Formats: sequence, C-alpha cells, structure tokens
Amino acid sequence: MTRSCIEKKVKRCLEDSFQYKAVGSKRIKAGTDFICDLGFDASDMSELLFSLDKKFGIRIRKNDKVETFGELVSSILVGVTKRQISKT
Repeated sequence: MTRSCIEKKVKRCLEDSFQYKAVGSKRIKAGTDFICDLGFDASDMSELLFSLDKKFGIRIRKNDKVETFGELVSSILVGVTKRQISKT
C-alpha cells in the first residue's frame, strides 16, 4: 500500500467520521495538526486511532507520535508494511 493511498483513506475517514468536509481534504497537509488546526481533543484522537486501526488492520500505539496528519500517515505506513512482511 502506498503513502498516497493511505493519505486518501485517512482523509476519507476524517470526512466521513469527523465531518471535516468544511475544512476540505485538499487543505489537510502533512503538517496539519489535529489539535491546533482541526480542534481535536483526546477523545477525538482516540476515536480516530481506533477507526484507523480497524480500517488498516493494524495497531497504532498510543506512544506513537501522531500529532500531525503526516505523522499519522507515517505510523500507518510502518504498521501496514510490518503486517505485510509478517504475512510472507
């Protein structure tokens, strides 16, 4: 799975689950901060991480640094890659 594919899926999750259509997925960039830029709180982050865990079949650890969109995508990419390697 490519980084671009992961970015699209995460943006779609944000639009569907968190109704950030007003922000527009095109305005969400690697440096977009979930708390400062999108107004997430701890509950929102937990819900997002749980949703993405299920969507990608991975476990995003709470101690992973996922303050920005780019950090989240990187964390998912690492998890997906590890899962794919373990299957071979």
